[in-house]
Amino acid sequence: MGQQILVIGLGTFGSIVASELSGLGHEVMGCDRDPRVVADHAERLTQVFEMDATDEDAVRAVGPADFDVVVVAIDPSASILTTMILERSGAKTILARAASELDGEILRRVGAGRVVYTDHQVATWVAHTIDLAGALDFIRLTADVAAVHLRLGSATVGRRVGDLAEGATDSRIVALHRGNQVVINPAPDTIVEAGDSALIVGPEARFRALAQ
Repeated sequence: MGQQILVIGLGTFGSIVASELSGLGHEVMGCDRDPRVVADHAERLTQVFEMDATDEDAVRAVGPADFDVVVVAIDPSASILTTMILERSGAKTILARAASELDGEILRRVGAGRVVYTDHQVATWVAHTIDLAGALDFIRLTADVAAVHLRLGSATVGRRVGDLAEGATDSRIVALHRGNQVVINPAPDTIVEAGDSALIVGPEARFRALAQ
């Protein structure tokens, strides 16, 4: 069953979040202070309306407590006040976008259950996919461990999956992507073919050899 989600701010970030959630089957209500933006989203979301998210009476009138998640996607200068109002209005879960670590800390203190640093996260992702030649996706799990979707290099073609991780007890190939097929936990005797990519979990230093 879909969740009921309120997205405050329909700029680039908020619009993408709202549209994706709507496409995933959730009931999404969106709001923005710009009437042109509201009109543009009228047919994309369950409901869209114009609202100043720093107006406490206006925010309370929406009924934040009725939503499973509220996404705050407005300017950093306004998001702190809006998050505080939402918390005081009984919002269950607040996800807010922050521009800096300081903003994030303040947002958490005034009620945000989750803070995202969109610019920093995207920039970090791009840097790592460039650094790991052949990386299609990258997720940092801890300071030392990551998960990477890596296009396997020519040196791995014809080798067994089990041989690729030989001696590396701290790394694991958890899935192999070949054409339109994804093999979860591929058998050690699976032979790597040209064009294969793999989802690997382990220390980042281990990934480079597999991309060669």
